[in-house]
Amino acid sequence: MWERCAGSHAERMRESRTAAESFLGHPDPNLRRAALMALRSHWGLGRDKDFAATCERLVFEDPDVEVRSLAIGFLSLCYSGSDDSHVGRLTAHLVVDDSAPRELRATAYRALIVIRGLPTRAFTAAFRSKSRFPEGVDWAFVDTFLDRGE
Repeated sequence: MWERCAGSHAERMRESRTAAESFLGHPDPNLRRAALMALRSHWGLGRDKDFAATCERLVFEDPDVEVRSLAIGFLSLCYSGSDDSHVGRLTAHLVVDDSAPRELRATAYRALIVIRGLPTRAFTAAFRSKSRFPEGVDWAFVDTFLDRGE
């Protein structure tokens, strides 16, 4: 899928991790998305700390909502089942941020389920509730990431 997004740039993204990373600052959001996907799938950066830091930066700095959503999804995979307080708190703040785009907030909500390591059925239920965001959100669950006093 990333290769389709990357188009004629796919070969360059396959050359090296550095080459793929260079597209994260490209003006075309499709190429930034392709670069994220290439880094995750082609370069296998599932739990790489640098990749996680890159995703975290993109979640909050990229101007494109789809890039940001993809980045929060990949960030959650980097911390899958870890219940990491820092990433959980950042993600929960995104869920409760009324000024953030609805799509991004819904993706952040699903990311919390991954970070916490809840069963697949919880993620599936959250995915179905996307159309009911924010009404379908378990706010008490979100608050558990915000109430840690850290």
